[in-house]
Amino acid sequence: MAQSVLGSLTLGYRPLWNRSRALAGVQLFVHEDGDGVDGQHLLRTLEELRTPESPELMLSLRSRGMLAGALPHATADDAMFEVPIAWLADAGLQAVVQAARTRGVRMVASGDASQPVPAHAAQCFERRMISLSAIDAGQALRAGKR
Repeated sequence: MAQSVLGSLTLGYRPLWNRSRALAGVQLFVHEDGDGVDGQHLLRTLEELRTPESPELMLSLRSRGMLAGALPHATADDAMFEVPIAWLADAGLQAVVQAARTRGVRMVASGDASQPVPAHAAQCFERRMISLSAIDAGQALRAGKR
């Protein structure tokens, strides 16, 4: 039996809730325990494990190399991918992201609220996921109480 790619990874997850507080999906955090995880093998393994009842899946691959290795094999039917905005400074990854979008791969740009998505890449993403600093989050909470 071939060794599963899952033995080379550390996984974590976060439920994603919609406005009516129903489960809308799961964000799966994928960390490499070593070097050279095969992106195509990872995608096929996840595809085999999913059922029609499985919630929407967003993959958060925590290394640039793993993301660059998986996106060329992704299809429109695969999970959605998180792409950190900071990583788009890499021209090679930019090309992989644009090619994936051409094939219909669904992606979300993630980053700090002050970090704009580069204009040349903005059309590649369905959504933007922002993170707030503790100070910004506190200001937003205070503003909401007024």
